[in-house]
Amino acid sequence: MAITAAGKMPATILENGRAGDWSAVSHAGHAVTIRAADELGSIHLAPDGLILRWRNGEALRLDSVEDLTAADGRLELDGASQSAVLARIYEATTGFSISGWDSATFGTLLNGGITLQALAGMFLSTPDAQGRLAGLDQTGQITLIYTSLFGFAPELDALDYLTWALGQGVPLADLTVWLASLPEAAQAFEASHPTGLWIPDLAGAAVIRAYDAMLNMTPDPASLTIWQSAIASDPSALHILYATLMETEMHIALYDGLSDEAWVAGHYRAALERDATPAELAHSTGLVASGAVSYLDMAVAIGELQPLPEVPRFSVPGLDLF
Repeated sequence: MAITAAGKMPATILENGRAGDWSAVSHAGHAVTIRAADELGSIHLAPDGLILRWRNGEALRLDSVEDLTAADGRLELDGASQSAVLARIYEATTGFSISGWDSATFGTLLNGGITLQALAGMFLSTPDAQGRLAGLDQTGQITLIYTSLFGFAPELDALDYLTWALGQGVPLADLTVWLASLPEAAQAFEASHPTGLWIPDLAGAAVIRAYDAMLNMTPDPASLTIWQSAIASDPSALHILYATLMETEMHIALYDGLSDEAWVAGHYRAALERDATPAELAHSTGLVASGAVSYLDMAVAIGELQPLPEVPRFSVPGLDLF
């Protein structure tokens, strides 16, 4: 079954509780695809669902979902999730939108036992936050945080209570976390972030980058799962992955017998989808030729130059999907 949206190519429908060749959606609205984010052309968001359009021309129509997990990250759409709470604490304190890298990094700290209150305190101690709060008394500080979270200033009774709490010694970080965890803050966050929050899987993204740089391809699902788990448990496994890929028949066929310069140039082209600049090529080739850097270490260095995946997406409110 297929639908046509606004003159676009037909999209296959995947209902909640069903699985397809590359994707599945639980009854609770958690969507998973074994494809990588960089295979996506765009994500079209609508009030009643979304359409994933892949670069190869395929399209997949999903019902209303809470989040979308790809091979190298996930698109979080639920404003009440821990990731969303963390994001709005960061934005309310620093005044800047949180990046995918920061979302993943701070999420790892939370999973390791660091509390939201501790992270909020860290954000408040940054120069960006200090600059925003400079010259403000307690009333002004809590008003700034509150307005950032909800999109409007607090009413007088709420402001009096929050200012009183600060005066009693409750840290601003604790009040920020409490406010950011309220349902109203989640609703405001969803309204202000209609395209969701993309959170890279750092280990999965590293596997994707390695296969792209070494073999100019994406990993199969089994290999992705195995290496993703290994790197998440032990980051040094990334070098083992590159060494393994370097010994494959495909890599040997692509690079065996090439000069150092051609070898370096080929890896730059595969990893970054562009030619190395003359300076990059000369510097990297010199390091390999002199023996200062091994072929393996150079391959890892070039592969890790690739940016973390950021899903291209945009909202289309009110799109008539049928």
